Amino acid sequence: RTGHGIRRMPSEGTLPLRGLLAALPAGVPLSVEVLMPEDWSGTPAAWARRALEAARAVAAPESRA
Repeated sequence: RTGHGIRRMPSEGTLPLRGLLAALPAGVPLSVEVLMPEDWSGTPAAWARRALEAARAVAAPESRA
């Protein structure tokens, strides 16, 4: 289920992130914001690691070609 206020990890949604990032100049600062679901059973640190890994995978230059 998706809708307003529901965020997915980078590359798990429908927004073409790789294409959008490819259009940006090199070196542009990026950030990621993915709310931790209420039913998340892991630690906040584990959620942050997951978000960071997903963002890095999408932002990696080789994934934007």
